[in-house]
Amino acid sequence: MIYYYKRGQKKKANIELILMAKMNNYEKCVELLDKKKRGDLIADINAKNDDDWTALHFTSFNGNAKMVSFLLYHEAIIDCRTNKG
Repeated sequence: MIYYYKRGQKKKANIELILMAKMNNYEKCVELLDKKKRGDLIADINAKNDDDWTALHFTSFNGNAKMVSFLLYHEAIIDCRTNKG
């Protein structure tokens, strides 16, 4: 039962990370990826939405160089493809 709870919480964090990147909310993205605060429930930096966009896609699209640097420093995959190529 605990496994399913953690898996659900992790999925929620992944969705929230993508949404916060889309909304250009740097502070919340940092919080969602902070292992000291969140432990095993940190978001997956390379999680994708239904269109296969990652937080890095949205951040790059928004032109937020600070957040792009942060995501790349934390090993975001630079060459992820969306479902449109």
